[in-house]
Amino acid sequence: MEEWTDAVRSRRKKLGLTQVQVARGLGVTSHHFSQIESGRTSPSASLQMEIDRLLKNWNDEPELTLMFDYMRVRFPTHDAKTVITKILGLTPGTPDI
Repeated sequence: MEEWTDAVRSRRKKLGLTQVQVARGLGVTSHHFSQIESGRTSPSASLQMEIDRLLKNWNDEPELTLMFDYMRVRFPTHDAKTVITKILGLTPGTPDI
């Protein structure tokens, strides 16, 4: 475990991140993350994987958030393919992210 915590600390510092920033990204307190990074507390397997994922894929760009309260759109047609391809500009059968 010590080898893993050393790698986490090294990666965090290489990215120029504080423990607070990493803790926020993980959704844990900075105290808890500090305990994990120092080896005083062992993370669960899922939290350990989340820490590895977060540090591997760190991105400083702000997170994109979209919020819709309520939206209803009606099209006067039963031709779903036309609505999907021509109006919404999507390709059926492919995920559009």
